[in-house]
Amino acid sequence: MELVRCSASENLLEGARNYVELHISHLKDFYESRNTCDPFKHVVAYAVNEVGIIVGFRYFYHKPGSTLCHLFATFVDVDLRKNGIASSLIKKSFELAVADGCTEFEVRLTEPSVEKDALFYLYKEFAKSNSLKLKIYYWNRLVQFDYETCNT
Repeated sequence: MELVRCSASENLLEGARNYVELHISHLKDFYESRNTCDPFKHVVAYAVNEVGIIVGFRYFYHKPGSTLCHLFATFVDVDLRKNGIASSLIKKSFELAVADGCTEFEVRLTEPSVEKDALFYLYKEFAKSNSLKLKIYYWNRLVQFDYETCNT
């Protein structure tokens, strides 16, 4: 992945390098060590402002033909957080993955924070309103929602 410097802030570029490039590189190395190809479809959705500058991204991946999608990283330029950009990116990632046949989702949230609590609620509500299966690994706990059978 390569972003043009003039179309994204340094903060956003660093986030892209840390979250997306490193993850894809690790997966590539893992599969090459086993003499096989990376079986995943990697997707990066971008949010752009009114003048076409990238202000956030959402990275997720899934195996074509599988119903399971791994929601990996959401990153928004630090100066633009709390403006609904992350929410829009997360909703769009669900929509894109569902369009590819995914109905089960996994997400991992790092150390608890106010922002992560808000993301937890957003994920939960989106899965509930769209009858999706969702596992959230949040810090040291697993929370699972299965809205198809009304179990939580």
